[in-house]
Amino acid sequence: MGSMPELPEVETIRGQLATTLEGRWVRCAWARSGPRWDEAASVEGALVTGVRRRGKFLILAHDSEAGERDLVVHLGMTGQLCLGGRPGPDPHVHVVLRLDSGEHVSYRDVRKFGRWRVTPRGDYARIQSLARMGPEPLSTSFCLDAFTAELTKEGAPVKARLLLQRIVGGLGNIYVDEALHAAGVHPARRFLDADECARLHRSIQEVLETSLAAGGTTFRDYLNANGSRGTNVSNLRVYGRAGQECTVCGSVLSRLLVAGRSSVLCERCQVP
Repeated sequence: MGSMPELPEVETIRGQLATTLEGRWVRCAWARSGPRWDEAASVEGALVTGVRRRGKFLILAHDSEAGERDLVVHLGMTGQLCLGGRPGPDPHVHVVLRLDSGEHVSYRDVRKFGRWRVTPRGDYARIQSLARMGPEPLSTSFCLDAFTAELTKEGAPVKARLLLQRIVGGLGNIYVDEALHAAGVHPARRFLDADECARLHRSIQEVLETSLAAGGTTFRDYLNANGSRGTNVSNLRVYGRAGQECTVCGSVLSRLLVAGRSSVLCERCQVP
């Protein structure tokens, strides 16, 4: 089973990259020809001043002759950022950055859904999903009152709204399913009451914090920047467990489509 890296996975990589990249010069930047990643070559000669994360995006702030800019990276489904020596020949490696320390950052992506974009510092108008992203769920900007105001209004299924990244950023299929189960909320519900919103707000933060402590969730493709797997699979209650018993009530977990996305849930614990 594959899954796109979500907030815990990207944050794990961010921390590893920050230690290695911040304060370093990019002596050489190679990018394979192609519209998804060729802008990465423009960071050659730049000084990396910071490595941030916003939702599922990595942002490498850098100073170059062109001014203060951001290199914005989205890993897609199978993108992997690796720290270490120069990579050997590999048709799936699309970007390689060589630092003044002699270390390399390489980007490998088998399915080629990832993207690299260079923008003026903080200007994300050309990356609409980033420009319109909601608050970070583990920050003080993730306000319960605003969250409640959105979800107590009738609209699209709650799972679809969480995946849109407008109400809160950084969540995908894994942690939306996990948070909805922990909160006892059915993914197809079209509005919630205030108590359900409070439970869901809390469960989003809890499942993310648990996964962060485990270095993220690896099913097949995700590896951190040091090449290690995340160990959060053992903490999952529903995702990837359709047909198995619910860890809360013992019922068999179901799978259904919600707004075109596969969802795993407990029909007994999660109120329709």
